[in-house]
Amino acid sequence: MVMFTSAFMMGTAGGGLFVINTTSAENNINLRTKLDAANFNNDVESTIIYNLDAGVTVGSNTTATAPAWQTGTISSIHTLTLNIGGVVYGMGGEGAPEASTGSPFACPTPQAGGVGGNALSFEHNAVVNLLPTSIVKSGGGGGGQGANGIDIGDHYESFEYGQCGGRGQGFTTLTGPVDGCPRKSGDDNSYGGAGGNGGVFGSNGQNGSNGDPVTCSVGIGGAAGNAVKKNGYTVTVYTSGTVVGTVG
Repeated sequence: MVMFTSAFMMGTAGGGLFVINTTSAENNINLRTKLDAANFNNDVESTIIYNLDAGVTVGSNTTATAPAWQTGTISSIHTLTLNIGGVVYGMGGEGAPEASTGSPFACPTPQAGGVGGNALSFEHNAVVNLLPTSIVKSGGGGGGQGANGIDIGDHYESFEYGQCGGRGQGFTTLTGPVDGCPRKSGDDNSYGGAGGNGGVFGSNGQNGSNGDPVTCSVGIGGAAGNAVKKNGYTVTVYTSGTVVGTVG
């Protein structure tokens, strides 16, 4: 088990030790912003320690691709350690909209569900200690658009748009992913396909459903976000907590 000291923040212009603590709920944390408020000098080598207290939640409530917590831009000369005792939730990916483009009896380009949001995102090498009380979950992907349905008869054609996908599970949808819009009935037995359901934490959204009786292409479900997004940096993760989603 990794232990860390109680909350405090200290910075000295010109380097030294910077300890940044989150002791109450926040959204879309950028570590660099907090460091700058503590007289951080990015050009002078320093040691940075970030602590998230047990029982404290950090989430994302903007777009699916905005991480709940990110390092921001920090020079490689600094050393960074995270001690995560609280909860970090990415945002769920946006569901695809209802089909509404293209000529009535032609197949439009199907819309995919949105990508789920990352929980922790790094632009710097780091050591991450996920303590027993920690919960880190990436946002689920959004559901794909349902396919348009086209009925071609002897003397007529009928058409119905494919339906919208649901949002993935995330910070703003903690109780569960959102269902896609149900299949829609049109005239003369033409049906627009149902939208795909959003994915649960750490899972892709579902594809949309086919239309009827002649179907266009369905929209694919959006990919889940990462619990820990390394972005090619050396991020060593030690965990005794709960992690849902990809670490990489």
